[in-house]
Amino acid sequence: MHDARYIGSEGYTQNCVISEEQKVVSGEGHTLFTRTVARRNMKLWPQNPPTFTDALDQYTEEIQRVANIAFESIGKSLKLDKLSDNFKDCQQSIRINYYPPCPHASNVVRLAPHTDSVGLTVLLQVNEVDGLQFKKNGVWLPINPPPGALIVNCGDIIEIMSNGKYKSLEHRAVVNSEQERFSIGTFHGPSVEAHFLQRHLGKVNQFTIRLLASRIIIGWCLLI
Repeated sequence: MHDARYIGSEGYTQNCVISEEQKVVSGEGHTLFTRTVARRNMKLWPQNPPTFTDALDQYTEEIQRVANIAFESIGKSLKLDKLSDNFKDCQQSIRINYYPPCPHASNVVRLAPHTDSVGLTVLLQVNEVDGLQFKKNGVWLPINPPPGALIVNCGDIIEIMSNGKYKSLEHRAVVNSEQERFSIGTFHGPSVEAHFLQRHLGKVNQFTIRLLASRIIIGWCLLI
């Protein structure tokens, strides 16, 4: 399942899918465009506490630095020194997630399995309650980061640009029966002026490109 929410939707969201054939999917979050600054819709930025805007601005600036280092390192490992140029003046958004505790954990998945359509996602588990899982070889593996650590996840665009050498991993969030969970995900997409397909890919695995490009196109269509 491709998750399109982080491309174009903004503001408060609450997810709840009820079906006889699948688990209940629930969670709350607030998504904001943070970079470029011209994309910001300040009407959707909370006014309380009064320090929110300055704190978020400083936080996303520091996370952007982390992402820039990651983009440069990925480019060097692929011998594509200009890969990171596509993410200068990148499109950045942030989602603040809240997952309440649930005593019926077997019936609930907080965030359904999906991949991120962006280049890189940087996640902070705010209150150190684990819940994130990545799928590897058909098995869901829990992520247990040390306190204060940042989790960096490659998205669909990096998988495309690396021709599959860096994988966009499917992941999900599961419930905790006793504790609430807070996390902050920061998403980084290429500049609107990036032309990475022609510039970087060279020999292309056509199946990989068609599959991943379709994920992104479908995501955009859902938002139109």
